Amino acid sequence: MSTQEFKVKLPEYTIEQIERIIYNKNTTIEEYVVSVILEKADQDFRRIVKPFSFYW
Repeated sequence: MSTQEFKVKLPEYTIEQIERIIYNKNTTIEEYVVSVILEKADQDFRRIVKPFSFYW
């Protein structure tokens, strides 16, 4: 698995919120970031596909 480094500037308050969530969920920053990205991608996918779905 390849990795790529990127830097993000976030407000201090946002960083504190993320740290609190990570602590409460007993997870790592990598797992948290991946889960948030996957959740957002899933939401976007459902928003795009839903108009084309037909229910029988």
